[in-house]
Amino acid sequence: MEQQLESLGLSHNEAKIYLFLLKKGESSTGPIIKETGISNSRVYESLNSLISKGLVTYVVQKDGKYFDA
Repeated sequence: MEQQLESLGLSHNEAKIYLFLLKKGESSTGPIIKETGISNSRVYESLNSLISKGLVTYVVQKDGKYFDA
């Protein structure tokens, strides 16, 4: 599935994060970083890119941002 998403124009990290969010649902960055093994700065970069592509949204709660596919 990752390769299919990459063939549609997502980067490797974007594909991993997108699939993580589809599987786990709404998440803060902590679990994304921990489970995908992608570095903190790359996770934020990829999330911003996915948001700009319209594939990920977020809500701000009292304890931070939560992202969802």
